[in-house]
Amino acid sequence: MLQEITRLLAKVRAPGSFAKRRTSAADDLRLDVKGVGRIGLPIAPATTRRLCEVARPARHGFRDQTRLDHRIRDTWEIAKSRISIDQPRWRETFRPQLDRIRRDLGLPQVSSSSRIRTPRRRTTFGTLAVILPSDFTGGAMVIEHHDEKVIFSSRTSPRT
Repeated sequence: MLQEITRLLAKVRAPGSFAKRRTSAADDLRLDVKGVGRIGLPIAPATTRRLCEVARPARHGFRDQTRLDHRIRDTWEIAKSRISIDQPRWRETFRPQLDRIRRDLGLPQVSSSSRIRTPRRRTTFGTLAVILPSDFTGGAMVIEHHDEKVIFSSRTSPRT
């Protein structure tokens, strides 16, 4: 029964997409990482190595669990407590982008007092990844939802 409901719900088409990409100029972000210092953009290879030293393997959410599985998420993350962002400058860029992303995803405009509830966290409904400009080899972000797949690479437009 649950599989049938899942199959039927997967056929429901809502406005928008389940994944979107937006870009901003690199100079719109000023950040420092504790243990590394000010991060210049694009990120130099030496800075990348120092960032990896303070990072940890990224986990992912699955239902009500948080898992570590490199087959699903093969990347690293830095704890938010280590990151300092120039808030006023970033807000000027980020807030309009969030509104565009909301529209792209087909999400309703929500007041700041509203909450979206999910099994994992009451205020979480998705993941926002900020990919900083840097030279790299290989790798892309692959996002799958039911029978759809979108591939994001910093060198190309999204592919489906």
